[in-house]
Amino acid sequence: MKPLLRVAIDCNLSTCLFARSAGSRVLGPRRSVVRSVSAAVGLSAARGPIWAISWALAAGLLAACNYGGDSVRRPPNIVLVTVDALRPDHTSLYSYERDTTPFLAELARTGVVFETAYASASWTAPSMASLFTSLPARSHGVLDGFLTKAGPNARHDMLSADFVTLAEFLKSKGYRTFGVSTNGHLSQATGFAQGFDHFLEDSWKDSDRANEMARSFAAELRGGGPYFLWIHYFDPHSRYRARSPWIERYSESKRDQQRWAGLSMPELERRVSIFKRDEAARAAVMRLYDSEIAAVDSAMRELFEELGIDDGDMLVLSADHGEAFVEHGRMGHGGDLFEEQVRIPLLFRLPGGRRSGRSRVPASIVDVYPTIAAAAGFEIPEGLSGADLFSMSGLNSSQRVIALELDRGGRSRRALRKGKWKFHMNLRPVAQPRLYDLGADPAEKHDLSGDESEIMAAMRQEWDAWEGAHTLFEAPHVSITVSKQQAEQLRALGYAH
Repeated sequence: MKPLLRVAIDCNLSTCLFARSAGSRVLGPRRSVVRSVSAAVGLSAARGPIWAISWALAAGLLAACNYGGDSVRRPPNIVLVTVDALRPDHTSLYSYERDTTPFLAELARTGVVFETAYASASWTAPSMASLFTSLPARSHGVLDGFLTKAGPNARHDMLSADFVTLAEFLKSKGYRTFGVSTNGHLSQATGFAQGFDHFLEDSWKDSDRANEMARSFAAELRGGGPYFLWIHYFDPHSRYRARSPWIERYSESKRDQQRWAGLSMPELERRVSIFKRDEAARAAVMRLYDSEIAAVDSAMRELFEELGIDDGDMLVLSADHGEAFVEHGRMGHGGDLFEEQVRIPLLFRLPGGRRSGRSRVPASIVDVYPTIAAAAGFEIPEGLSGADLFSMSGLNSSQRVIALELDRGGRSRRALRKGKWKFHMNLRPVAQPRLYDLGADPAEKHDLSGDESEIMAAMRQEWDAWEGAHTLFEAPHVSITVSKQQAEQLRALGYAH
C-alpha cells in the first residue's frame, strides 16, 4: 500500500505531483493524469483486486486535485463583470443615496469591497488593457483610438500578442474561456479577444444584448472543466436613457426626462454652461445615468440566475473608468485624471464567501489579474505590475503609489496618488502641476501646490521613480473601416471628430 499512501500524501500538498511532468505546465485532461498515475505507481489489473482498489482510490484522489497542478481544490469558475463608465459613488456598494445596485449589494455581503480603487486611465481601452495584462498604460501601449477625422478608416492602438493576458493565463491552467463585449474598443480587431475560446461582440449595445450573447454559452458553461467568463456591460455610457421602472423612482418630471434623455456626448458638452449654473439640470442628467446603472444591476441578477452562477464561483466586479458631471468643467470621461473619471468600484466575492467586509488597501485595476490568479490557487506570473490584494492587508496604505496616465486626442496628463496626496501634471498642453489633499478635499477643489513645496518635490520624485521603473511599449495599430453610420455613432459617443 505504500504507492497509494504516497499518492495520498502528494495530493494533499500544494502541488499535485503526479499531475505534472518535468518542465511542463499541465499534462492535460484528467484521463491523462490517471494514465500518469497508473504508470508512476505501476498499477495493473493483473496484480489482483487489492491493486485494482488502490488504483481506483489513487485515481479518485487525483481527480480531486487541480490538474493544472497549483491547488488542491478544483479551480473555481471565475466570472468577471466590467461595467462601462460606472462611478463607485453612484452604486449601493459605496453608500449612494439611491439604491441603484441592490443585487451587487447582496453579493457584497459575502465578498470584499475595496473602498479606494482606480482605473489606470480615464477611458476604456488603456484601462481594460491594464486589467488584462496587469501593466500600466505606458507598458502595454494601448493609449489612443478612434479619435480621427471621420473618414473611411479609424486608427486604434492594439493590445499586442506579446503579452500573456488574464484569459490566456487561465486557459493555460485548464480553463475554458468565454468573452462578451459591447464596447467597440474591446474587440477582436483591437486584440482583446486573445485567450478566449469563445468571444462575442456587438458594439455599443445595452445589457439585453450582452445577456443574450452570454446566454448563448449556457450549454457549454455547464459542461466540462472550470470556466472563465468575462462580460462587459455598456449601459451607463452616454447616451443616457430613461430606463424604466427605475427612472420613475428617481424622477417625477417627464419634462426633465424628455429634455435630457438620449443626448449625445457632444450635445451634452455644448450644454456644460447650463449644468454649471443650473444644479437641477445637472441632477436630472445624473438621474438618467443612475437609471442605466440600475438596469445593469437588474440584468446581472437575471443572467446569474439563468446561468446558475452562485456562491461556489469566484465573482469580480469592476469598471473601466468613471464619469464626470461637470465637477471640473467636463462631461463624460477621457479628458482628465480627476477622481470622478478614474475611481472605479471593485468587488471580489471568493468561493464560499471565504472573505468578506471592506478593505482600505489602495487598489488599482492592474491588481485584478494577480488577485484572481492567487485566489484561484495559482502562482502569480512574473512580470506583472499589480499585486495580490489579499496579501496586502497589512500594507501601510500611505506607502502605496497609484499611477494614472492619459494620452488621447492631443492630451497628455499624468497623476499619482500616495496616501492622502494626489499630484497632477499636464504634459500636453503644458500646465502648472497641481497638488490635492484627498483626505481634506476629496473633490479636488483646492490646489495646494503653492503651499506645499516639499510635498510637491517629493511627489515629483515619486513620479520619476515610478516612470523609470515602467518601460515604454509601442503598441501595434489597426485600421478599422468605418461606415458613415458608424462614424456618426462614434461622434455621438465622443470617439470621433
